[in-house]
Amino acid sequence: LHGWKILLPTLVEPEEFVFEGQTYDHTSIAVAVISAIHAVSHGRKGILYHLTLRKGFFVEGGLLDLCAKIVSLCIYCSLSPYAQQGPSSVRLQPRLELFRHRGQVLFIDYICGLASGDEFSSIFTATDGRSELTWAEPTTDATAATAADCVFRLMLATFTLYSYIRCDNGSHFGRLFLDTLNALIQKIDPLHEVKTWKSPHYLASGNWMVEHPHHLLNFLIR
Repeated sequence: LHGWKILLPTLVEPEEFVFEGQTYDHTSIAVAVISAIHAVSHGRKGILYHLTLRKGFFVEGGLLDLCAKIVSLCIYCSLSPYAQQGPSSVRLQPRLELFRHRGQVLFIDYICGLASGDEFSSIFTATDGRSELTWAEPTTDATAATAADCVFRLMLATFTLYSYIRCDNGSHFGRLFLDTLNALIQKIDPLHEVKTWKSPHYLASGNWMVEHPHHLLNFLIR
């Protein structure tokens, strides 16, 4: 992009973008992109030109237009439509995280294949996307129904109704899991409905928030 520094996503999903270990929503993606392209001054037209050249990286609909709008409102970019000499004296630094509040997104996973003890052979793990509070619960299996029960008990224990559940593509986090969980939630809040975000196939970093406590537990247990 600006200064031929290409901003590449490590993870791209609907309304989500991860760059340098931080997660951004739609508007924050534009802020991150504009911040990156202000590294060297190319002026308003120069920035928009490079954005257009790299539009293949803008996988979300309307993101390129949103970036262009932010550039048009930037005081520094408005000083000149063309390139200036030297680095930018005005830098856009805000890095707005997608998970602004505790209780918004819950990352979940299973630790499976453990030696059975007291009939427990798996551990359900969950981590809050903002506070990183981690919940671990031994289970007798790794099914969708068990996962739904664990998430529901977590919500009751923390007095929190999560809106989004982030999980991998395991069959135990499929449609049955979501339907079972929402059926449980309907008992206490008929208007609340949980949605799931799936990590990309074969990309463990997509569930990055829960991976660290997951591996720590795995290491300590084994």
